[in-house]
Amino acid sequence: MTAVVLSLEETKVDWLNRCQILDFIQKSDYGVYVSAHLVPKADTMTTGKKFCPHYEVLMRKLTLLTFALGTVLASQSSLADWTALTNQPTARMSTTFLLTDGRVLANEVDASGFSTVRWWTLTPDNLGSYRNGTWARVGDARWTHLYFGSGVFADGRVMICGGEYSTGGSETNKTEIFNPITNTWTEISGPTGWANVGDAPSAILQDGRFFVGDIFSSRTAFFDPVSNTWAAGPNTLNSRTTEETWVVLPDNSVLKWDCFGHPGTERWLPTTNTWISCGNTPVDLVLPGSFETGSGILLPNGKLFAIGGTPRTCLYTMPNVITQPGTWTQGPNPPNVNGSTIGAEDAPAALLPNGNVLMALGPVTANGGTFSTPTYYFEYDGNTLIQVPNAPNNQGPPYVSHFLNLPTGEILETAGVATCYLYTNGGGPQAAWKPVVTSFPSAVERGSSYKLFGMQLNGVSNGNGYGDEAYTATNYPVVRLNGTGGTMVRCRTFNHSTMGVQTGSNIVNTNVEVLSTVPIDCYNVLVSACGMTSDPVSVMVGNGVAVSAFSLFRGVLNGGGLTELGSSDDAYLSVGKGITVNAGEAPIQVIVDGTAGSLNPCGLALKVESQVNSGGLGQFVEFFNWNTNQYDAIANYNATAADSVTTSTTTTTLSNYVNQSTGQIRAKVSIKPIGLTTINQWQARFDQIRWIVGG
Repeated sequence: MTAVVLSLEETKVDWLNRCQILDFIQKSDYGVYVSAHLVPKADTMTTGKKFCPHYEVLMRKLTLLTFALGTVLASQSSLADWTALTNQPTARMSTTFLLTDGRVLANEVDASGFSTVRWWTLTPDNLGSYRNGTWARVGDARWTHLYFGSGVFADGRVMICGGEYSTGGSETNKTEIFNPITNTWTEISGPTGWANVGDAPSAILQDGRFFVGDIFSSRTAFFDPVSNTWAAGPNTLNSRTTEETWVVLPDNSVLKWDCFGHPGTERWLPTTNTWISCGNTPVDLVLPGSFETGSGILLPNGKLFAIGGTPRTCLYTMPNVITQPGTWTQGPNPPNVNGSTIGAEDAPAALLPNGNVLMALGPVTANGGTFSTPTYYFEYDGNTLIQVPNAPNNQGPPYVSHFLNLPTGEILETAGVATCYLYTNGGGPQAAWKPVVTSFPSAVERGSSYKLFGMQLNGVSNGNGYGDEAYTATNYPVVRLNGTGGTMVRCRTFNHSTMGVQTGSNIVNTNVEVLSTVPIDCYNVLVSACGMTSDPVSVMVGNGVAVSAFSLFRGVLNGGGLTELGSSDDAYLSVGKGITVNAGEAPIQVIVDGTAGSLNPCGLALKVESQVNSGGLGQFVEFFNWNTNQYDAIANYNATAADSVTTSTTTTTLSNYVNQSTGQIRAKVSIKPIGLTTINQWQARFDQIRWIVGG
């Protein structure tokens, strides 16, 4: 942020009205901060003459301010920048989705802008750069789909439902799902009993279901990605849902403004599975002839910014009680550009990391349907619309553009041509908006999956919008590992605990897959959602080493053995308490051995999956120090009645814990009461114990 601080001496604070421009700039989030400080003097204004003896001083300093402000604004506007991909695709790209493994899935269109069955992925390079990423063909879809309902499921699959234009027929109901693991498409049936879907509005609900509207009636339908089945949804209040924008709000409801029935608005309530009226927008957002409107972007402050097909915008504030309608207020009007009235007649918008909204607008007529050129680009900063440089790859109307906010904070624009651009404005997120990792193992094994817990993992927004057709929201966690030398490794996330937004201080989770090809190294784990990235958390990635031998130092073997320790399969090594002298003595102690692959590993950890049959017990992990011939305390945990996984690691001299002659490693896992509480009987069951060795 650039600061320009001027002190203006003046006789009366009344002269502050000459500095209104300073107030306006100071409140802007665009990256410029201007402060004006007025110092009153003993001089007074001559009665009735509006005379000030320091008027010339004030004017000189305002002139200086004008010059300085112009310089700062010029430098700041240069931060709004479009950058071409170094490796451009060999085909024309249109609608895009962010996969949960960090790749971008893109649909190829032909020279006339119509969809093909060909799909591609853009993979960032080993430094995490999408600009230097590479394109690759994935499996073809069975049908072409142009303007359709869509969404990314919590399991990482991508739903394409319907299409206004398709080889399956006009307003088709053809539905397909992309699997990012196999890079293939699978056709499924459309909503039960629906002959058409077409360019329907859609959303992914907080519980992970796909929600879609009927373009010819008030019907809706749900698709459950777990059971892969359709179910009928509640009817909307208006006659048909075509051309509408649907947005999931922080209370898990779905807001829409009616295109057929404008300026009415509605919300679907998850608590009652019904639609309720939310009143009329204060200004109409829908072009009356074409029924087109723009997109809706959820802002970090919880309000929804709705962009009209008309030259109007609105803001929606959720109610405190979900069954209440909430409130609408008018937002800033897009300015006329080159004598033309501009709006979003089906046009993209995306949230930037600093909370601004990037949008594409174009000339509109009173009745709409012209889809005119050229396309102009603006940022909404919470107060005003600020024009920014135009994207070089869109020489057509706004609807040909598609935005996608990437984990890097950049916005990828595709526009039906073979050149793609990245947009940045140089701003970063506020700390409260970023995801926060609260729990992740300190060491992970290659070829395994782990739970990552945190706050705000789904972000503070839906991230992207585009009128009715193309629900490409990015409100889900994408994980990467940053290693030594700046290398970056992508990790697939799946089965997120929620698909909601703005989850705040609630602890949510996702599963993170660490591929067997990930290089052994010490990394920082970073989680991104809607282009905003968490602070790093350290993790060591190593090889899994099976326990080669075990013994009981204390305790009674009740069943199982080395085989049961080998895998997480609910087959247990079961150990009961032995003879106890006092409550402080551990009645259960299991010693496990293994062989490290290196005498000087870069990381060493012990993974234990276990459970106990009583409260008040703790699990204590010690590593054998071959230098001192004694055990060193490494970690301790509260033992639980359900299977829980702990990963214990140390950052001290790791070679001390590896026998320098044989490579042997040894650990002791103890189960004992916490404190002096006496527990008469207890048992421990170990599902798996496994070493993780780096190097």
